[in-house]
Amino acid sequence: MELIPIAEETGTGPQALLVLDSTLSAKRKGELAKPLVTQTSPTTERAQHIALPARADALAGAEFFKDCVHAELARVKKSRLPCSLLLIRIDENNEDRGLLNKAAATVEIAIECNHHLAHFDHATLALLLPGLNRNRALRQACAIHQSLSAEITARVKIGLAVCMARTVPAAEEFMEMAFNELQKAEHEAGDIFYSSPNQDDDSCQVTAEERAQLFSFLNRGK
Repeated sequence: MELIPIAEETGTGPQALLVLDSTLSAKRKGELAKPLVTQTSPTTERAQHIALPARADALAGAEFFKDCVHAELARVKKSRLPCSLLLIRIDENNEDRGLLNKAAATVEIAIECNHHLAHFDHATLALLLPGLNRNRALRQACAIHQSLSAEITARVKIGLAVCMARTVPAAEEFMEMAFNELQKAEHEAGDIFYSSPNQDDDSCQVTAEERAQLFSFLNRGK
């Protein structure tokens, strides 16, 4: 019997040993060993995944984000679940793109739920939070502001808009709502301003028409 070490193409060293009959010809041994040598191992696959181009991690731009907002608002109409939009400004006078990228990384760590994060402009991040009502979105905004304040020295302001199923605006209007709140945060005392429909319980997503249909259905058999 003969042991033949099998190494990866990366040259990191033997990854396995192939046991062959020592009476086989050198050509036959090579034929048997070749498929194992050229096969990509899990280690190689992980290394290739880690080495993917940086663009895979790049944040989306404003136009792509607008499409995400449009799709999410359509989902709100169907699912009756709310969504929230945050515009996070990192020092309006700052031109350092590296600071905004650092802020984006910090925001990603602070977020505890499904989300879409994108560049809104040279100093602002846009964050879409599906399923979050006013109270949950405010808690998330406070957590983000706290994390950013601890990581970067620049001033941080947040504008928040909440969409409920009762009144679903167009994507442009929804983004404008968040932008108006951001402007308030920029020019008034306070770091977080929000816009949300006035209602006692924003977790209730049943419209008046749906409520009437429900009572009609329940009373149909009486």
